[in-house]
Amino acid sequence: MCIEKPSLTKGLKLSKEKPPLLRIELDDINSIPHVLYKGEKITDRIEIDFEWRTADAEHIGSAYFRIKHSIDRNGRPAVETKELEIGSRVYE
Repeated sequence: MCIEKPSLTKGLKLSKEKPPLLRIELDDINSIPHVLYKGEKITDRIEIDFEWRTADAEHIGSAYFRIKHSIDRNGRPAVETKELEIGSRVYE
């Protein structure tokens, strides 16, 4: 006798969309930021920098971020940095 069970994914929206490049959330002004980079949760944060400038008729816009966090490299602590600069920020 076979009993049919509902699918585990029934009612769930399965998406193949790319996760956002960067998501930074603060619970309050004194909290440690929650950071997701390409869908990956970044832990052991050391320093988070983010800057965005709008474009206008005379200036190109820009975006910049740097994420420094500690990682374990073969049993030894190390610092890893993820950084991106685009637009006018590149020329500074």
